[in-house]
Amino acid sequence: MPKRFDTHFYLIAVASEQQAVSDGLEITNAEWIAPAEALRLGRARERIVGFPTRLNLQLLAESRSVNEALSRAQQRPVVTVQSRIEQRPGGRVLTIPQDAGYGSVEEPLSEVAARDHASVSVPHRS
Repeated sequence: MPKRFDTHFYLIAVASEQQAVSDGLEITNAEWIAPAEALRLGRARERIVGFPTRLNLQLLAESRSVNEALSRAQQRPVVTVQSRIEQRPGGRVLTIPQDAGYGSVEEPLSEVAARDHASVSVPHRS
């Protein structure tokens, strides 16, 4: 992408009756959803799950509870992550340094672009 973004992710515990509300501008739809379900919906192209969001959802999906996710997050150092595009024999790949805490990340750029910009149809509630 020609644009670069600074993205911050926050993790907090909230009451189960907490409402998710969109601002109608940058966030046009909001819902509470389990990380594994968000990943599934992204793979099914029922939701757009951008690359940085997907990596953080994968980390969250490793936890069995909010408390475990909070504990794991507190133990992880905050690392500024800058992805790189590298040319490989099979084509260009998006990479993230191993020490960023996401494991080995190396994905064909064509797959990342297709997933992050898929056309999504979200049902509206009446």
